[in-house]
Amino acid sequence: SKEEARLDWRLPAAQLERCIRAFNPWPISYFPLAEQPIKVWAASVGDGQTSSHAPGTIMAADKAGIHIATGEGVLTLTQLQPAGKKAMPVQNLLNSRREWFIPGTVLD
Repeated sequence: SKEEARLDWRLPAAQLERCIRAFNPWPISYFPLAEQPIKVWAASVGDGQTSSHAPGTIMAADKAGIHIATGEGVLTLTQLQPAGKKAMPVQNLLNSRREWFIPGTVLD
């Protein structure tokens, strides 16, 4: 269901990555940001990365992706779709909306 597709950052990164794959092409995993749903089309798990940050914290945003702390490990978002736009590589979104992904920001 659509509600199941909402990402819960408290889950382990590996489980979130599996959910993202399972919900593609429908209903597409998402998280709320800037009062709109951001759909997640692709992500990867950081190999052996750990984080002392709270789940949902943006650790970094770079050409490799947006690195999010999870309940266990780090999830790197690589392809996103803002509301009303086409899916795009994270780098394209960072070029226009970097202010959405400031390291230290905690996502819902």
